[in-house]
Amino acid sequence: MTYFINEKMREDSNNTFYAEFFKGKWNLEDGWWNEGSVCINAYTMEVIGLTELLYQFVPDYDPFAEVEVTEPQWNHISQKAAETGGELFEAIKEVTPWVKDNFQRHQVFTILGL
Repeated sequence: MTYFINEKMREDSNNTFYAEFFKGKWNLEDGWWNEGSVCINAYTMEVIGLTELLYQFVPDYDPFAEVEVTEPQWNHISQKAAETGGELFEAIKEVTPWVKDNFQRHQVFTILGL
């Protein structure tokens, strides 16, 4: 199963009920639905437990706002997902290459909420 999709796939779905993972610090000038971003359906995030982990390890997480995630925070999320297993672990494993690439260039990535 694919959990994270690129912007083209999200656009083709005609659905905006996605959280966008944006590389680096986001600002209003960057806009939304960026080419280098990956997106995950908000309902899927909830069902697999990713939303719960974000609340747990990213104190400022708000599903309706822009929130920066640091590498240490993501490492906690990844570790907990590995311990939990299942679809949560599969989703984290799927996005790991994107996250690693991000942290080679940026100190954070930004989740753009609904």
